[in-house]
Amino acid sequence: MLILAVAYGCSKDHSSPTFSKYDGLMKAPTNLVATYVKSKDEFNLTWELSDTNSVKMYYVAWSDSNVFDLGKKSDEFTNSLNKAYTLNATRIMKTMGYTAPKDSFIVYFTVSAVYNNSEFNEFIGPRSVVDSALVYKK
Repeated sequence: MLILAVAYGCSKDHSSPTFSKYDGLMKAPTNLVATYVKSKDEFNLTWELSDTNSVKMYYVAWSDSNVFDLGKKSDEFTNSLNKAYTLNATRIMKTMGYTAPKDSFIVYFTVSAVYNNSEFNEFIGPRSVVDSALVYKK
């Protein structure tokens, strides 16, 4: 049975879209910096991306875990080409299921460019390196 499973897996079409296939076409944003502004209860995010050719907007995601995909996470599109984004901290906490206020909490962020050109339509590119911001309300 195991041999059949391996044979089936090896015979599958491997030409489906993958990041390696588009390696030269898409890059991950770099130098992501997430900052919590206590006086405004906001997160300010900034990042860099040298080649913005074919970039339509950015996709921002956040999590309560440094192992990003294992935590409670949420996301949204920026609908903008700006390399800076502001998020309301209370709303971010609610999107992860935290309804009661917390005295301190770390939120982890990542950002991806959303590409749109003749080869792909609204394709979310690779993630930036994760950065975190500490919420400290006391």
